[in-house]
Amino acid sequence: MRCAIGPLFAFGALASVSCSEGGSSAGRPPVDAAIDADSAALDSTHAFDVSSSDGDVRGDGSADSGPTLGRLCWSESAVVLCANLDGTTVTTIVTVVSPNAIAIDDVNRKIYWCDSATDTITRANQDGSGKEVLYKGADGFTNPLGLAIDVAANRMFWTEAGAVRSAKLDGSDARVVVTTKFPTAVAVDPSAKKIYWTDNDADTVSRGSYDGTAIEVLYTNKDAFSNPSAVAVDATSGKVFWTESGAVRSSNLDGTAVATVAISPYPTGVALDPSSGLLYVSDNGSDTITRMKIDGTSATVLYTSSVVTANPRFVVVHSSVPRRSPRAAGSYQLR
Repeated sequence: MRCAIGPLFAFGALASVSCSEGGSSAGRPPVDAAIDADSAALDSTHAFDVSSSDGDVRGDGSADSGPTLGRLCWSESAVVLCANLDGTTVTTIVTVVSPNAIAIDDVNRKIYWCDSATDTITRANQDGSGKEVLYKGADGFTNPLGLAIDVAANRMFWTEAGAVRSAKLDGSDARVVVTTKFPTAVAVDPSAKKIYWTDNDADTVSRGSYDGTAIEVLYTNKDAFSNPSAVAVDATSGKVFWTESGAVRSSNLDGTAVATVAISPYPTGVALDPSSGLLYVSDNGSDTITRMKIDGTSATVLYTSSVVTANPRFVVVHSSVPRRSPRAAGSYQLR
């Protein structure tokens, strides 16, 4: 079932949620439902543990003996923010009218984002400088939402009204890869040259080759209000993760073994840190970013916006590297 898109990436993922437009940036850091029982056992899911950050924990549950210097970035009302992987040092990277998905290129030190209000895809340096508009929709109803990049292949993929599209990283050679009803998010598996996408209207998760061939529907929710809205792929563990109405779910890459990872009010973004095997989930209903193991346990709320209408959306993790000597107080860099 199709839900209306507003400037704030308002998917009607919960029948009881009414997403509002806009939202003040005041209060931000100055520096910077159901699914059939045969598909997933809800009684084995894990609700988010709303607790304060308790430091790094590895995906296997052991204490983190080697802290990382990776970064966590997400979009919310009118801004793109980044923080340490434990949620500290939240920093405003760039102001955007209505940001949706973001992607990080650590080879060329770039950050990419979609803006559904201006129907554009833009990139900049990772500190927010040097903005370049790479793509602009032909009309005011394009609404770019999902975004993923494969730096080695020099391709980016995004979702917009009725299609998954692709272009070179500079925005040239734009083309339609897949036509679909209402695609909301896209992820890439560079090793297999596959894209995975969610469709809010068809209530599906699908995959196909970079050229749009070999399309497979991996998952269909019989609940017309499930509204899948974000997707992440971990080729190493052979898992795909997505968000939908009230839950974070997972399956094998071929769509088998569907499981409910966690229950959440209105999850809108999911990202995996391969170095630690931890998931990061943004939730529009609780205005939070939460970290958990891939089975949904050890959930910790890392960030809660002080702006009630912030609506955190797409989230991405990048550059997890061994921590070097501490930088001077007040200094900041993404890598």
